[in-house]
Amino acid sequence: MQCKYITMERIYNLLFLFFTVISLTSCYRECPKCEGEGYAYYECERCYGYGMIGCEDCNERGIVYCSNCRGQKSFICQMCYGQGYERCFMCSGTGHDRICISCDGTGYDGQWECWRCHGSGYDDCFFCHGSGKNDCERCDGTGRENCNSCDGKGIVRCSICDGEGELLCTNCEGDGRVWDVCHNCNGKGKVKK
Repeated sequence: MQCKYITMERIYNLLFLFFTVISLTSCYRECPKCEGEGYAYYECERCYGYGMIGCEDCNERGIVYCSNCRGQKSFICQMCYGQGYERCFMCSGTGHDRICISCDGTGYDGQWECWRCHGSGYDDCFFCHGSGKNDCERCDGTGRENCNSCDGKGIVRCSICDGEGELLCTNCEGDGRVWDVCHNCNGKGKVKK
């Protein structure tokens, strides 16, 4: 067995190594941004620290066009198909109710034109006054019905944001900050002095 002696050269080498390690480790300090954790909070890039983002469905207005009338406030009457009238049910749209009783349907009272039917041979329908049409009861003769979904306004409250115009940010979940790798120390927790 060979005995090793501690020489001065060996002591100098050990001291050099010791002071090198000490000096290298003392060149770094704890990162002030993340406090040595390696992770830090940053302002959310999606909501800019606000915690809320604008609703894209209503363009931050809180209202959207009614899906039933598409913002038109009314739509074509389904009973009269937008005409505003229906065929008279009494005369089936002819405008005549019955044969004229004054001229027995000839149109003449002797040699003159019948005063009652004006030569047509028929009495005018009592319900439609000879037009063959009645105003549509559903739309009051306008041909359009008010939309019941939006009460004729053409807009409704946005169901996505409940009329607020903004939503909770899904990136930071409303905190306004995002926990991420520290950009100051690149996640190491220490920075050079």
